[in-house]
Amino acid sequence: MFTPEKIETILKNNFQVDFFDILLEQEKDENPKQYRGPGTIYQNKNGEIRLKLFHTNTENPIGQSSDFIEEFNLAPGTVIPRHHYYTLTITGHIRTWTAKNIYISNRPQVSDEGILIDTKINSISITEKRLLIKDGDNFATAYVSGKYSSFISITTLDIDEAKYEIEEKEDYIEIHAELKNKSNPSEEIKIFLEALSIALGRHLAPVLVTSGNKDTFTTVIYSQKNTSKHLKLEQPLPRFIIHNPESLNEFISKYFIKITQPLSVTYRYWHRIFSSSADSFESRALTITTAIEGLLKELYNELGLPEKSFCQNIDEAINIITSSSFHINERALSRITSSLYNALLFSPKQALNSLRNLNIINIKHLSIWTKARNKSHHAEFMAEGVNKTEEQYYQILTCLEIFYILIFYHINYKGKFTQYSLEGWPDGFFDPEKGIINHPK
Repeated sequence: MFTPEKIETILKNNFQVDFFDILLEQEKDENPKQYRGPGTIYQNKNGEIRLKLFHTNTENPIGQSSDFIEEFNLAPGTVIPRHHYYTLTITGHIRTWTAKNIYISNRPQVSDEGILIDTKINSISITEKRLLIKDGDNFATAYVSGKYSSFISITTLDIDEAKYEIEEKEDYIEIHAELKNKSNPSEEIKIFLEALSIALGRHLAPVLVTSGNKDTFTTVIYSQKNTSKHLKLEQPLPRFIIHNPESLNEFISKYFIKITQPLSVTYRYWHRIFSSSADSFESRALTITTAIEGLLKELYNELGLPEKSFCQNIDEAINIITSSSFHINERALSRITSSLYNALLFSPKQALNSLRNLNIINIKHLSIWTKARNKSHHAEFMAEGVNKTEEQYYQILTCLEIFYILIFYHINYKGKFTQYSLEGWPDGFFDPEKGIINHPK
């Protein structure tokens, strides 16, 4: 397991380790290419993990360089085939290093002595046997770079027989989880990071995750991406989460019960909205309204389908219109029948209407979503002026509130949340059985 000093080095983007024998093997079943020799795994100043490998096991390196001609001469628009990717393996006395899906992005340097490969690695996993503490408790620790003092402080959460401790350091936060009855600690902490990201409105991408079960320790180092480090999204829970740990505990607890795998549909739609948080109002409105549609279709599909009696009426109408007794222009008939068939499909507005009837959302939510959706889907420019800007921002935040409510209802969350649809953004209370409590009609 990595020492605290080594972890600090990784968090500061100063990690570097040399090896005598690195194997890079093509991800291909038959006769895969292999490049082997000494090399270095290191981080550049931006936190990107890179590999330098000097392949010496060849009698004709100049001739072997022809292997790379195909790699860099794909036709424009071609998806990179699987056999253009490589798997890295380093086997040591104590640790085994592995990295998959490596694409050689730079042309290798070829000389009479060999081939020098220099390329990026998305993540690298290091496993070692658990020697000192046999059959110890399962655990996982994630390290996320950045300052979050305005969001969280030292917090302990007890969730589903697991204990999570969130502690802020100078330039990063450390999240430690004791996972006695969890068989896959690294997956568990990924789900926790996703839930915490949604709760905080920040993308908590780990630099490093360490985990352990009864047999092995595993450390995964990730290449850093700077695209979302400075983005933030209005969060669903009360703004001062530090003073409302019960809301955070409830949200993450219920998220864990419902979401059992990382990269769930819920998280992916949230990340789509998060990624557009610094875009124009037009872009944000389009992203949020379509994310609501997607979430409704994935989670509430049955609420958006027409009732059985209406479907029977549509079938009867189609039979009448298409009967031989009617002489309708073929083009007009196609339009009519197409519209009737579309009436049988899932409708996001119908799903929202059903949720309104259940008191999960209100008429204001439905009206604002319809207005924002129609404008964004028809590529209309948002009007200028202070009053119009405030109105458009209000529409976007109301739609964001709808999105959060869809998550609350899906995971059965019961607790406080921020009501962006009301002036001053007061705290409201959501009950999955009663909907929004004390919400003006």
